[in-house]
Amino acid sequence: MYDPQLGRFTAVDPLVSERVEWSPYNAFRCNPIDNVDPNGTLDDWVQTMDENGNSTVKWDPNVTRATDPDLNENTYIGKTAYMTDASGNFVYGAQNGQTYTSAPLKEVTISSPAAYKNTAAYAVFGELASGKLNAGPYGPSTEFPTTDFMGVSVNGNDIVGGGFGGNVTFGYVKGDGGFLNASFNQGVGFDISAGVSITAGNYSGTGKSTATSLAGPFTYQNLGPVLKVSAFQDVALKDQSLKLGTNWQGGSLNLSIGSKTAWGGSAGTSLTTKPLKLW
Repeated sequence: MYDPQLGRFTAVDPLVSERVEWSPYNAFRCNPIDNVDPNGTLDDWVQTMDENGNSTVKWDPNVTRATDPDLNENTYIGKTAYMTDASGNFVYGAQNGQTYTSAPLKEVTISSPAAYKNTAAYAVFGELASGKLNAGPYGPSTEFPTTDFMGVSVNGNDIVGGGFGGNVTFGYVKGDGGFLNASFNQGVGFDISAGVSITAGNYSGTGKSTATSLAGPFTYQNLGPVLKVSAFQDVALKDQSLKLGTNWQGGSLNLSIGSKTAWGGSAGTSLTTKPLKLW
């Protein structure tokens, strides 16, 4: 603020941050003849009316509030203005007195689900499909991605029309720790192979996900050549009927080693043992 008796500024303009395009050392927008700024506020937009009843919205450098005496008989609009020109086009009056053909956008929050959640990859691999790690305040988290279960399995199948298979899994359930378990499969299809799989799954049941909740009957489906894609779902009794995927859903990528078939696949049921907790 400017003291004309001293010829000095006695305080910083309280709204200096609103006009970063102007130097903080200027006064009256470098126009002390036309502009008056007694209290450091912003110039505002007003609506005037001529003798024929036609209204005009303009920026008045001498008006800073709705009760400003310089308003006279004009109508106070505010710090910004929304109006149309003579051709009916939208015009935005900004705080700096300039006009623009568009107004600035306000911050918005989009709450719709991420697009990747509608993909087949998400159905099989869950949050791994996002390609993102958990982000903490100091960078990426050291915790594994947001799937509830991750594991590495050694497996084998001997299915020609019908047959059997099995796997041993070293896994980790988020919040419950590491474990070992085994599964025994019975299926139909054509799959004579042995390999290593990386498995992931998400828990949708009630309560906390645990390694013990992975025990019990499941269904599975796999298909592919040397690199197979698999999906699995738990089988649970709910509302007096068997339901698939009530508690667990997931999938895996399997690299076959010494596979006897260039292309194969099978589907069936499996029974998973209770886990041997490692930590």
